[in-house]
Amino acid sequence: MDFKNRLFEDYHMMSVYRKEANWGRIIWFYIKRLNFRILVWHRFGNFFRKKGYRFLAAWMDRRIWKYGVDICSSAKIGKGIRMAHPHGVVIGEAVQLGEYNYIQQGVTLGGNSGKVRSEDSSWSMPRTGNFVFIGPGAKVLGPIRIGNHAMIGANAVVTNDIPDFGLVAGNPCKLIRIMSLEESLKVKPWIDISIIRSIEEKE
Repeated sequence: MDFKNRLFEDYHMMSVYRKEANWGRIIWFYIKRLNFRILVWHRFGNFFRKKGYRFLAAWMDRRIWKYGVDICSSAKIGKGIRMAHPHGVVIGEAVQLGEYNYIQQGVTLGGNSGKVRSEDSSWSMPRTGNFVFIGPGAKVLGPIRIGNHAMIGANAVVTNDIPDFGLVAGNPCKLIRIMSLEESLKVKPWIDISIIRSIEEKE
């Protein structure tokens, strides 16, 4: 997935009117919407970090910090991310987000007292699947996996793995139930079933 296509898909998921992306609309949306600007800065920061331009990556990080958001440029964020209200969002340097995740305000994804995965010492922060919903104020901490289509309730504290289609809530969080695909899509009206099918085919 090249930079342009990733950026266009981000626009498509954040745009209220779901208009077809072009550079004119991308630029207008960048000017108009803080949430999109922050994501663009992260995309550039991640690009610069991969190329070894650490100073430029750090500069992009600082632009994001000015708005009360902390998304490290080394975090891996899949295409189609949706952040309606980015204020207070913290995403640590080793976090890996899948495609078409929805992150609401005040969410923290980060480490848990230096814990690492037993089978992979480099796995120290959350890794999410695709189409994950994380409610406002949730804290997702440590070397855990959040399954595809999982939903995390507001202010939940998550320190253990969540299965695919798992609905969790509470502090500490508890598994409420395993949802169906239809139930999951009811709270994600911006997701077309065709997108899900295309990802399933790739896998």
